[in-house]
Amino acid sequence: MKLIHSTNAQMNTIEGLAAALLMIFAILFVSKSAAITMPQSGEFLNSQLQLYGHDALIMLDQEDYNSSSQLKKYVAGWDGIEAEPFNPVSPSLEGFDQSLRKIMPDNVLYNVDLVYAYDGCVIEKPVIYHGIPPDNSIRVFQLVTLYDEYSNISSDFKIHENNTIPDTDHSGSLLYNIVQVRCTLWYA
Repeated sequence: MKLIHSTNAQMNTIEGLAAALLMIFAILFVSKSAAITMPQSGEFLNSQLQLYGHDALIMLDQEDYNSSSQLKKYVAGWDGIEAEPFNPVSPSLEGFDQSLRKIMPDNVLYNVDLVYAYDGCVIEKPVIYHGIPPDNSIRVFQLVTLYDEYSNISSDFKIHENNTIPDTDHSGSLLYNIVQVRCTLWYA
């Protein structure tokens, strides 16, 4: 009975529990923050490519209270010229291509297509072409919503006069069209 009422034994037990919890939290903290090296397997490389693509498109699509999305400006400012092997980048999207080159690692190549729907059809237009992607390429996309230029939502960009992306609702609402910016990535 004397052991149950001993304050020294109770304090030793509490100190032991606190030390065990402290060690567990320290191990969890170190394991979460430590860089884990993984083998360069195909699945890891694919997920790495996917992260590069998603991060690049998300970075270009960021908006703040001073300006609208750069990605939205590029899509709205597209001059309607499709990319091909002899004309790899539409002249109106050279800034978009340069921005992607800055963000992507040197050993990553990419093609960019604009995909949108009109009159029940899905239309795909290549706008940046850097080669034929291999079978193990990865596709990522970001959706861009364009509004009619007369709406207060369109803010500081206008849809280029030669842009072939049509108005989906023919002025029935403020929505102009929704465009999928599709980026195909692969290692050089």
